[in-house]
Amino acid sequence: LAQRLERSCEKLQIAGSLRRRVKLVHDIEIVCVPVLEELPDLLGDTHALRSRLDDTLDELIEERVLRSFPGAKHGPRMKQFAVQPLGIKVDLFIVLPPAQWGTLLAIRTGPAYYSHWLVSRHEIGGGLPNHLRVKDGAVMTLYGSNVIETPSEESFFALLGIDKVPAPEARQPNWRKRL
Repeated sequence: LAQRLERSCEKLQIAGSLRRRVKLVHDIEIVCVPVLEELPDLLGDTHALRSRLDDTLDELIEERVLRSFPGAKHGPRMKQFAVQPLGIKVDLFIVLPPAQWGTLLAIRTGPAYYSHWLVSRHEIGGGLPNHLRVKDGAVMTLYGSNVIETPSEESFFALLGIDKVPAPEARQPNWRKRL
């Protein structure tokens, strides 16, 4: 599945429990940056972008590799499918602006309690500096919409003051006590 999706992505990484090497996997999480093509209007001006990823997903559904299921999300930033014939759920997280690769990959690698710690500000014991917030897969200034670029996990963790990126299977929150 990842090999098929990679053809229509600039970047793709398996995240979640598979990346953390958990013995019992309940779903598959993938983070990707799709290849976007400009769609010119009749005058040649670009007014829209089309994702090659959507074409690949349509092919995989037509080939019955993937199927939708009741309640599945199919938005521009997250899509959910089940892999046939086993029915294993796939969550596809799509990096579109303002989202940043490093932020989204770190959060979606998890585990969930670690991700919550990453996006919680220091004032409540989390790992995020108080003057920042995470919204739409991007780190921004608290009272503005200035996106702080995190093109890699290293840059995201450095922004949090963590020098060395912890191995996915060893990620544990370091909640600080509130004063």
